[in-house]
Amino acid sequence: MDKKIKILITAIIILLLIGIGYKIVRIPFNEDKPVPDSDWLHDNCNCTERNNLQCPEGYTLDVRACIKNKTMTNAILKCSKYDCNGTIYEVEN
Repeated sequence: MDKKIKILITAIIILLLIGIGYKIVRIPFNEDKPVPDSDWLHDNCNCTERNNLQCPEGYTLDVRACIKNKTMTNAILKCSKYDCNGTIYEVEN
């Protein structure tokens, strides 16, 4: 075989292997489907990231602290990303 043909076949095989490997290894991220209810996610999925800050009822969030009149308390970190059997859902505040 010609040297150019061998190089071309090798390059095609490498690209195919890279493409197949990417499909197998990548984590599916579901952006098109609507995010299920947060209660359902909490009950049926695993929390993988906590970035959402939440204050107790009656308090308002100010930077990373919760304030009510002259009382201050720490904010609670809520789950921001859930893994549901390989499907990842991101939740906003």
